Amino acid sequence: MRILPIGFVLIACGGDPVSLKDQSFGELENWGLGIEGFNPNSNVPVDTGGPDTGFTQYDGAYFGTYQLAVSYAGTICAFSDVSLIINIVNGEITASGQPGTTDCGNNAKLTFDGSVNQDTTAAGMFYEDTGFIFEGDWNGFVVSTTETIQISGSFNQSVTSVNPGGLVTVSGSFIAEQ
Repeated sequence: MRILPIGFVLIACGGDPVSLKDQSFGELENWGLGIEGFNPNSNVPVDTGGPDTGFTQYDGAYFGTYQLAVSYAGTICAFSDVSLIINIVNGEITASGQPGTTDCGNNAKLTFDGSVNQDTTAAGMFYEDTGFIFEGDWNGFVVSTTETIQISGSFNQSVTSVNPGGLVTVSGSFIAEQ
């Protein structure tokens, strides 16, 4: 019972009731005026989450496929037409392929990162960290028409692999369209 009088006292000490009224955006033009040190019209830069470091003309989501071949000790393990999603933000590329199974029974999944340049070239790194476990460089380009934008890349190089262990030759490519 002692709690009830305290709650009643707090309610009784509240300020004047506030009534709602219609408000237009024009009323917000002078918002904050009269507050010491506040200037809504200052020329201070606005933080938008980070600097615009890349070429943004080709930003967006792209959908396509990739293929991979891994050669070692006279064996070639490959797959093709595996789905790939590429996302480009501020010219920076991140891509993730769906997992694939080679004709030798090995599982693999490639991911890509990199950037698109103003001259429409693209380059970066690719990674496989589920089966063979390796990484390397890829190069490519962007082609733009009035109807579509395509990005493609390829690689063919010797890399060190954890499975089967040692030097392997990896080759492959991807193509995706917006």
